[in-house]
Amino acid sequence: MLIDYDKTFPESARSLALDGAEILACLSAWPTSITNRAPRMAQDRQAKLFDLYDQARAAENQVVLASSNQTGAMGGMRFLGQSKVVGPGGDILARTWSKAGLAVAEIDVAEEIERARRILRHLDERRPDTYRENPS
Repeated sequence: MLIDYDKTFPESARSLALDGAEILACLSAWPTSITNRAPRMAQDRQAKLFDLYDQARAAENQVVLASSNQTGAMGGMRFLGQSKVVGPGGDILARTWSKAGLAVAEIDVAEEIERARRILRHLDERRPDTYRENPS
């Protein structure tokens, strides 16, 4: 499980995938941009990042990702919604857009992961020996 801001860090999802997770659950209360409000949700910077992170975390680890997010408003904050199910190739299989609801996708998880990993197996092809231990 990833909670909110965890999805912005590749290492969070990667650690779970390396431990054998095939489905990642990402629970969020992710708002629209507060400092640079867009006239439409589709143009909102935070909405674009929310989708990008979900799709990248699923694709780079070749796992299924179920992402939920708060909807509506609280005080001066407006929440995106955009709950979704993302396949191991990074494709959005189901979504709610900005409305409350359920994003439902019927898939054979093992089959979809095997299909995604048939040629490229990202987890097996990592080169952690090339990473710096203490980035400065």
